[in-house]
Amino acid sequence: ADAEGRTDFAGLQEQVARGLVTQATVAEIEAGLNSRAKAVAERGWNIETLDAEIAADRLRETSLGLSFATPAASAKESPAHV
Repeated sequence: ADAEGRTDFAGLQEQVARGLVTQATVAEIEAGLNSRAKAVAERGWNIETLDAEIAADRLRETSLGLSFATPAASAKESPAHV
């Protein structure tokens, strides 16, 4: 909301649309209809750089005794996927 209490509906719609596209992309990857490398490239990112950043994040988290749940890991561990 702005200073007068109005909501930026265009911005909200854009956020919702981006979220839906992300969910659809994840579903495609999980169903084997798209590759993670292709999805990352479509966002204009470099897969090697992204993977290095993720690996560095995980190493840092481990070294600090941190543990953050990841949706992919949680889904694989759930009984519905066993």
